[in-house]
Amino acid sequence: MGRRIHTSAIVGQNVEFGENVVVMERADIGNNVRVLNNVVVYPGTRIGDGTLVCDNAVVGRPTAFASTSRHSPGSLAMPPLQIGAACIIGSGCVLYWGTRIGDKSMIGDLASIREGCEIGSCTIVGRGVMMECNTYVGDFTKIQAGAHITGSMRIGDNVFIGPHVVTMNDKQMGRLDHKGQYAGPTIADGARVGSNSTILPGVVIGRDAVVGAGAVVVHDVPPGMIAVGVPARPIKEVPPAQRLGTAGSQ
Repeated sequence: MGRRIHTSAIVGQNVEFGENVVVMERADIGNNVRVLNNVVVYPGTRIGDGTLVCDNAVVGRPTAFASTSRHSPGSLAMPPLQIGAACIIGSGCVLYWGTRIGDKSMIGDLASIREGCEIGSCTIVGRGVMMECNTYVGDFTKIQAGAHITGSMRIGDNVFIGPHVVTMNDKQMGRLDHKGQYAGPTIADGARVGSNSTILPGVVIGRDAVVGAGAVVVHDVPPGMIAVGVPARPIKEVPPAQRLGTAGSQ
């Protein structure tokens, strides 16, 4: 079958491996896990009970830096990747070391999640999402297909981010490279961001706020307000029934 399971790896009960699976040293795979074909599990990676890792996924990958990167090789020492229980890791995903994924979360096919991220429980990261370094995502959040989630960003609980949303963290667009330059947006609990919108560095989208599809958000959006346009401007309040903790909220 072409499998390579390192002798120091811990493998639980009722684990299923497909063909051409590589499990490296000190990996810890829980009970009732399914690891499908051509999966690579890097050293120390932890996979919780009942999780499914689909074909061609790479989990726990160490960082490699380009010669022109603002990080120098070896500047980040990261712990192994941790994947919670009852998760689904889609086909072709690349999940880096130093990241933690909570229980019952799903990472869609071809998604890439860089080092130092934290993703809560019962959260969905859609197909082809790119999530950069050191970003936090809360519980019960949905990030739709093709979104770009920039580094050093904070996304709360019960957030909705539509397809192909773009977020940024570099106001100088690479012209300067000094400490403190990078600041990702913050999206508070219950906020919703429409498809194809763009959110600039450091912007705060308040609790229960809504950003309309195609908007360019250059200023903070107050809690409970709907903002639309280029640049986005608040136009009215979100109906009470659509806010967190009220009848009609999801």
